[in-house]
Amino acid sequence: MHPTAESGGFLLRDRKWQDRLFVGCIAIAIGAGALALYGLAALGVAFHWGVKPDYVLGVAFGAALFGVGIAISGYVPGTVWMGLGEGRRDAIYALLGGLLGAASWTLIYQTSFGQWLISYDNFGQIYFGGKVDTNLYVGFGIAVVWAIVMFSIAYFLPRYKGGKSCAYTSLHKSGKMSTVEQEKYIETAGMLMEGASMPLGKNNIAEKVNYHWTVSSKLFGVVMMSVGIIIGLMLVLEMFLHQIFGESTTYSWIVAKIWLLQEYIAIALLLSTQ
Repeated sequence: MHPTAESGGFLLRDRKWQDRLFVGCIAIAIGAGALALYGLAALGVAFHWGVKPDYVLGVAFGAALFGVGIAISGYVPGTVWMGLGEGRRDAIYALLGGLLGAASWTLIYQTSFGQWLISYDNFGQIYFGGKVDTNLYVGFGIAVVWAIVMFSIAYFLPRYKGGKSCAYTSLHKSGKMSTVEQEKYIETAGMLMEGASMPLGKNNIAEKVNYHWTVSSKLFGVVMMSVGIIIGLMLVLEMFLHQIFGESTTYSWIVAKIWLLQEYIAIALLLSTQ
């Protein structure tokens, strides 16, 4: 096993503030997504906003469970599907955990305790720019300021302590990684390859590409920024198409389908005995 695999995963290293790549990438996604979403809305494009009500106690309780799950598994809901695509065995357990959580909330929601969680300190739907589909220009102005803040975080926040961000290094001609940074990049690349079902070795294409991006700081930064922008635009597309793609709602959707399938089977068995 690779020595860094014991750290609990890439996201856990991020939570320990040892590797801030995820923070920079998501900051770019949030900034790009905010500009695209509110910009298109201001131009008259209709979106399914679906803002959830702010019931403080229930959200805080769910956030705590969500955070513990991320720390243990090393995955967020969307990256589980990426891990499965890579053939990672640990992603299977994360998927099962997500489905178990969705099923548990489905059952709890129907109880008095579940109803209390969503009704206590419920402040309803809260928006910065006013009600949905109103004050769209105000919303776009807020999105611009928000995007500047997010892009600044991605630009100035160093990935490793004492280094530079991937965005900074890529956008400066003289930007280079220190020897210590290169060692940490290579170590992280090895950790990310750990657990994949594909055979590793000097002739493995995936490993070659992974390490090439790692040692080429400018190329890696461009890829990171591109991925961040794509993620942000995908979320906007999701709201436009009313689709869930790879977010946490996917697990609830799968559980609901399993529930319905179970009911269909029970009805079919009942009819077959008559």
